[in-house]
Amino acid sequence: MVFELKKTQETLPGLLVFSHKEYIKFMNTRIGNHFIKELKKFYFIGVHWGYSTSNPIENNNIDIHFTLPGLLPEGYAQSSYIIPLTTRNFMPSTFKIEDYSEKEWDVITIGRKVKIKRYLEFFLIVKKVLKAKPDTKILIISPEDEFPKKSTFDYLFEENYNQIFSEEEKKQIQIYSKNTYIKQKEIVQMLNRSKTFLFTSTQEGVAKVTAEAAMCGLKVLVYKNFIGNATYGISNDQLYLYKDINDAANNLIRFIEEGETFTGNLSLLKEEDSLIKLHEYLDIFYSERELNYDRILNSNDLRNNLNSFNRTLSEKIVLGNSNDIKNLRSFLAFCELNSLDVSITKKLAVFFYDIVLLFKEAYRKRKNFIPLFFWKVHRRRTQYDRLSI
Repeated sequence: MVFELKKTQETLPGLLVFSHKEYIKFMNTRIGNHFIKELKKFYFIGVHWGYSTSNPIENNNIDIHFTLPGLLPEGYAQSSYIIPLTTRNFMPSTFKIEDYSEKEWDVITIGRKVKIKRYLEFFLIVKKVLKAKPDTKILIISPEDEFPKKSTFDYLFEENYNQIFSEEEKKQIQIYSKNTYIKQKEIVQMLNRSKTFLFTSTQEGVAKVTAEAAMCGLKVLVYKNFIGNATYGISNDQLYLYKDINDAANNLIRFIEEGETFTGNLSLLKEEDSLIKLHEYLDIFYSERELNYDRILNSNDLRNNLNSFNRTLSEKIVLGNSNDIKNLRSFLAFCELNSLDVSITKKLAVFFYDIVLLFKEAYRKRKNFIPLFFWKVHRRRTQYDRLSI
C-alpha cells in the first residue's frame, strides 16, 4: 500500500505512507532502499503497522512509524518519529449508538473464515451459553475470501459447527458467510441490534472490529492474553478479558442478562479526535526539521486508506481492489509516476530480484502446496490443543 497522506508542495515535502506489508516484502532490499532514498527528495516516508511483530528489520530511511503500543518491540525504530495512531484510531461518526427498542441478537462476532479467528473456541463458548440459556440468539458474520489460502483458511468451520451444535441449537444461530461486501451502514445496524461482542482471536494487529463494536455501545469480550490492540481505547467497564472458555461463557451470560448499553469515553478511537492529534504530531515533526506545517492532509477515510482498503493507484501495479503494491516492478512503476528516473538497467535488476523474491515467497508459503486432505487431518488432530482451556 502506498497512500499519499500529504502532497508535496513547492517548499514543503509531502508524506507517503506504506503498509507493513511493503516494508517487510521489499522496502528493506538494497534496490528498494535505493528508490526510497529517491522518493525522500520529495516526500517523508512513513509506515503504517497493522499487525504485531517481535523482530522487524530496522530501516533508517523511514521517517515516521504509525503504530500503537504492543505492535512493535519496545525501543524499536529509535531513529524514526513514532506517531501512536493507526486505522483503529479513525472510527468515523457513523459507528455510533442507535436507538433500537429490541435487541435481535445476544452475541455477535465479525471476522473472516480464517484460522486466526478461532471459530472453534467461539463455538465451544456459545455451546455452553446455549446449554445454560437456550433462548440466546447469536449472529456470526464471517465472509469468505474469494481465493482462500490453505494455510490460513478455516476448512473445519462447517464441520465443527455441525458436530458441536444440535439442530435445535442451530436455530438460535444465524451465519452470514457469503463472499460479498457488507456496507458499513449494515454493520452498524447489526452491531446496534446486538448486546455483546465476543472476540476469540489471540493475536492480530489493530483489530478494528472491537473498536467498531465499542463505538456502538456493546460489551466487548477479548481473550486476556491477546497480542495486539484489540483492547486499545476501550474503557474497563465496557471491556471484559476472559481467561478460558468457561470464564467467557459464564460472564457472557451475565452480560446478556444485564443488557447494558455503554456510552463511555472513546476519544482514542474517534476520527474527529484523532485528526486533531495527527495534526499536532505532524506539526512537531515538521517543526523539528525547521519546516512550517500547513495542516493540509488527504484525511478522508483514514480508517480504510491507511491500510490500503481503498484503491487509488492504477490496477496495473496493485493487488485486486486494494492499494497494495504487487512487487518491486510495480514499486518502480509507482516511482516513475512520481517522476523518478528509472533506467533500463534498474528495471532489469528489479525483474531478476522479483524472481528471487517470488521463490522466497513460494518457499515461505510452501504449506499451501500440501493437499487439502492432509490439512484437514492435521487440524482435526491439533485444533483442540490450541484452545484457551
